[in-house]
Amino acid sequence: MKNEEIIELYKQYCNRFQQYANQYKDKFESVFDKALENVVREELCAGSDMTLGYYCPSPVKDLLVGNVHRGKILKRITKRSKPDIKYGFTEDGKMAVFVDLPPEGCTNYDVRGFVLYDKNIVTHLCFRKLEDSSEPEWISQAEYDPTGRIVSYTLGLFFNGYHCNEISQEIYTYSDEGMKSVIMWNYLSANCISIDSYLLHHDSEGYLTGFESLDSDFWKGHIFEIAPSKRRKI
Repeated sequence: MKNEEIIELYKQYCNRFQQYANQYKDKFESVFDKALENVVREELCAGSDMTLGYYCPSPVKDLLVGNVHRGKILKRITKRSKPDIKYGFTEDGKMAVFVDLPPEGCTNYDVRGFVLYDKNIVTHLCFRKLEDSSEPEWISQAEYDPTGRIVSYTLGLFFNGYHCNEISQEIYTYSDEGMKSVIMWNYLSANCISIDSYLLHHDSEGYLTGFESLDSDFWKGHIFEIAPSKRRKI
């Protein structure tokens, strides 16, 4: 991808997320409370540093990017459990709400969100409750093809209230084996654009076993192996 293409995508998604923020201004809490009424089951995630934790729509970020952890769903809570995120699901199994649990010892921390479903697009809106208002923290969208495969995951970060000024996106392509390649880009400003491209490798059963970094001359042709315990079908 060229910088010009990324700038256009940045403008497209920045405007889209800005519209969501404006649409739900002064409504974040009421929409969350309404969605919470449909929750019939909750789950807790621990050990994650990904946006939305274990259920982050990105199927590969924790495999391709160093020191990124998806975490796990807690089957039971003990004194040693340190959950990061709580999810609420509806009767049909769809996530309705999520709550970022405050770090140990942290006070005045209230970050939560709700989920919107529109055909092949799933949108997560995360907001922070302040003393007298609520402001968006981030908005993300996962877009799927007609067969249910994710084709892109886009994250917009908000700073200084309702201003979205950073966008990152992952774009996925497929072959008969499964997910074939991934492009990850991040736009902070016209002078701060990063692009990383990866070619994925699978075994005969469809599990992702390794990847190549296509943007590094030093690592050209080298296959980074994914630990067997982390391999998954994608």
